[in-house]
Amino acid sequence: MSVLKSRYKRPTRPYSQKELSDLHNKNLSSLGIGFTNVCHTKCGHSYYVKTGGRKERLIKESNNDRDIGNCSICWKMGRTPPELRSYANEIINAYLDDKEYEMNSKENRLVHRSIELERVFFTWLYLEAY
Repeated sequence: MSVLKSRYKRPTRPYSQKELSDLHNKNLSSLGIGFTNVCHTKCGHSYYVKTGGRKERLIKESNNDRDIGNCSICWKMGRTPPELRSYANEIINAYLDDKEYEMNSKENRLVHRSIELERVFFTWLYLEAY
């Protein structure tokens, strides 16, 4: 089953900000993703790139995070089976909306739902093979 079809399960207990931060870092680390961000102006997508990857290297060398290579989200969407594309669109839109909210929010609090959404998004983007 695709990670795109997974359902969010609410936590059964409260999480501290430290626990959520550790979970966030663990998720990204286990997926091989760092905190280097790339933005694509043509499609409006923005996401973290793989640690040690070509895009990360180019971003660091050029000191520019705009339009480095092709958009991985658009590329992956083109290879996602038609029956999963609506799920992928939902995840993409939710991730990008969540990310934009976090960037514009004055409150810097982590939320379990956002961390889980990010995990699903990057698992689809970088690990699912079609």
